[in-house]
Amino acid sequence: MSSCKDEQIIMMTHRANMPTNTATTTTTTTATSSMTSGSQKLFNLLDFTRRYLRVRNELARQFLAEIISTFILISFGCASVAQYTFLRRRDASSSTFLAINVSWGFAVTLGILVAGKVSGAHMNPAVSLAMLLTGRMGAIKFVLYTIGQFIGAFLGAALVYLIYYDTISRYPSAQFNELASIFATYPSSDSLRHVGGL
Repeated sequence: MSSCKDEQIIMMTHRANMPTNTATTTTTTTATSSMTSGSQKLFNLLDFTRRYLRVRNELARQFLAEIISTFILISFGCASVAQYTFLRRRDASSSTFLAINVSWGFAVTLGILVAGKVSGAHMNPAVSLAMLLTGRMGAIKFVLYTIGQFIGAFLGAALVYLIYYDTISRYPSAQFNELASIFATYPSSDSLRHVGGL
């Protein structure tokens, strides 16, 4: 017992006899305290977000996740089609169809990363309908998912329209079908003429 006390006394004496540089100690203490206060503020912000801005209802979280994931899918995908359409009109060699494929693939991947763990990231009413028909989803959840997907899709398309508004408004009205292909897919105009379409 006495040997432990002797060791503590020797350590305290040794520390007291060591020369210290007060400027270095003060600088280190100030830097550490400023880092601590910065990280403390960030922690407080995250804690505030977790406590007060978190959506606690599981269906509401899934609904919002479907809105966000579908918004990401449509905004990235339609923006790539718009870019391809407008660049092809200026210079046919400057844009490739592969860019559209890569962009849609990236959009699907990003949508799954954002909402996959929350809602399964269906991003398409057809997927939700298949889940309903196979008994993996209830009717109320199906309706909420479908509404969320429609909202997200329209918001994504609206964002693309706003981004390319100037270019869209200057586009010749004679080539409306080409412009409409940014937001929808449909048969080519040649096919429609043969079956009595426009």
